[in-house]
Amino acid sequence: MAAPSAVFKPLRMSERLREHLLQEIQRNRWLDTLPSERLLSRELRVSRPTLREALRSLAAEGIVEPRRRHPYRIVQGAVAGRSRRQRSPEVLFLYNSRARPNLAYFAPFVAELQQRLHPLGFGVHMINVMQGGAKGINRALARIDQEFYPAYYLLVSVPSCVHAWFALQQVPSIILGSCDAAIRLPSVEVDQEATVQHAISYLVRRRHRRISLLQVPVSSVGDSLAAEAFQRACLSFKPHGVVGSIHTAVPRPALVERSVRQLLSTPQRPTAVVVTDLELALGLYTTLGELGLGIPRDVSVIITCQSPSFDFVRPFPTCYQFSMDTLADRITKLIEQHCRLGTWPRARWKMLPKLREGASVATL
Repeated sequence: MAAPSAVFKPLRMSERLREHLLQEIQRNRWLDTLPSERLLSRELRVSRPTLREALRSLAAEGIVEPRRRHPYRIVQGAVAGRSRRQRSPEVLFLYNSRARPNLAYFAPFVAELQQRLHPLGFGVHMINVMQGGAKGINRALARIDQEFYPAYYLLVSVPSCVHAWFALQQVPSIILGSCDAAIRLPSVEVDQEATVQHAISYLVRRRHRRISLLQVPVSSVGDSLAAEAFQRACLSFKPHGVVGSIHTAVPRPALVERSVRQLLSTPQRPTAVVVTDLELALGLYTTLGELGLGIPRDVSVIITCQSPSFDFVRPFPTCYQFSMDTLADRITKLIEQHCRLGTWPRARWKMLPKLREGASVATL
């Protein structure tokens, strides 16, 4: 009589989850502590009871250690063959080419940052993190980190899902721009809300009542904050007859021209346009010239960002400026503090730019 065949018994969900977490710990995905249960259950798409069962199994093996009201701590040396890989002395500048296709926008800041970080032994490299779009972004970020393994990341003009990934991985990262309040990473940003509100007040004092906002499609928290601040400011001046409209354009010549033509073809053509992006501002200037419309004779323009290119534009634009030196200095101090003390601050530092009056805004 033949011996009975072995019966295959599939692993339970908690057992599969335990194996997955162990593999992630072995490949040094997390250095000292696991993310919180809330973040892990959201990322892995499992229930908290199932996750807790897997974590208790790892704790029983001495691989992780539970802590009251804190995430599990990884027990150093508990996993055989686990060695800590040293991060390279590099700062990786991750940007979104869909929002900022022209690298010249970043050039002044990167130059200032390189000058400050070089004496500390750090190099600076730039990578377009959104080449494949938002789909599969977590895998793309994991590949980048595995390949370059830099000491620090700078996250610029990237969507909030990128911020969330770095917060979950507990990799030293600095956000340049606005971020969601739930993201526990340090950020340095220009106060978009205050800037847009001031721009609207400036135009209203010059008797403009039909005002448009021209910005890139919302792909980051900063873009959303600028649009919301514009709507609130226009609403606050509604008793004075102010009417606002928002128009978006990807910063590419043909798309900017099309958006500007649509903006100007409305029955109530705006007398002033607030622009939040360098490429959009240059595209607006060009399109208005092609249409035979003068600045500020027919349309006033105020720009909430700055660029050395504006020195060659006529009429010189009224714009908001901040010091690239100050921004680079703040980033350098954050990195120096982490190198010296081993602590990573979670403060959010806002810069208030100054208005530089040019010749692009008329008084009606």
